Amino acid sequence: MNLYKKIKKLGRDTSYVLVTIVDAQRSVPQEIGAKMLVTQECIDTPLYGTIGGGKIEKESLHYALSLLEDRNATSHLKHFCLTKDLDMVCGGEMTIFFEISRVKKWNIAIFGAGHIAQKLIRILKTLDCHIYSLDLRKEWLKKLPKSKNIMTGSFEHLLPQDCFCLIMTHSHDLDFSIAQKLLKSSQDIPYLGVIGSSSKAKSMKHRLKESGVSQEDISKIYSPVGLDIGNNTPEEIAISISAQLLEVRDSMSNTKL
Repeated sequence: MNLYKKIKKLGRDTSYVLVTIVDAQRSVPQEIGAKMLVTQECIDTPLYGTIGGGKIEKESLHYALSLLEDRNATSHLKHFCLTKDLDMVCGGEMTIFFEISRVKKWNIAIFGAGHIAQKLIRILKTLDCHIYSLDLRKEWLKKLPKSKNIMTGSFEHLLPQDCFCLIMTHSHDLDFSIAQKLLKSSQDIPYLGVIGSSSKAKSMKHRLKESGVSQEDISKIYSPVGLDIGNNTPEEIAISISAQLLEVRDSMSNTKL
C-alpha cells in the first residue's frame, strides 16, 4: 500500500501530520522527498514511511505528535543540524516540512436522554456531527436510535475539547450541578445550553454566581435554550434547539474566516 492510499484509508475522522524532507545538506540518513505519516496513535514508530530512522525520526515523530496536540499549530518547516541538535555522527543538515491535516469534528454532548433529548438526537444524527448522549438511566439510553455517530455514557464521560453541551436532565438540581462543573472546568465549551423556563434560568444563574462562577461565564449560557420559534411540544422544541446549534456553529465559522 502506498502513502496516499494509506492516507485515504484513514478517512475523514483522523488527523495526521505528513512529514517530508524538503532539503538536505552533506551526509544525512535519508534523501530529499522521503516521507512518513504520523497520527495520534503513533508512539514510537510512524504509521507509514520513514525519514531515516534513529534520532531524527524519533525527534520528528514526537514533534509531529506535539503539533497534533496543539489545536493552534499550523504546517511549517523545521531545520535540524544533526550533530548540534541531535548529537548524530553523520553531521549533515535537514529541513523538514510538517504538514498538518486536522479533522475538525462537531461534537455535541447532551446530558439527559429524556423525551426532548430523544427527539433532538433523531434530528442531529442526520447531520455531520458526533453526539454524546449521557445519562445514568440506561433504560433511556437504550431507546436511542442505533448510529455510529451516537456514543452513550454516564455523566462522568470525558468530553473532547470544543464540545457543544446541552443540559436537559430529569432534575433541576442535577442540571445545576452539571452546569457548575462544566463552567468551573478547564473545558473549552463554545456552547452551553440549559433547558427550562425563564424563571428556572434566572434561578440557576443566581445559584451559579453564588457558587463562585464568574458573571462572564454565566452570561455565555443559552437558557431558555433554542430559538424562539414553534410551539411547546418535544418535537418543535427539538427543532428550535437544532436551529440554534446550527446558528452558533455557523457564526463561529464565519468569525474565523
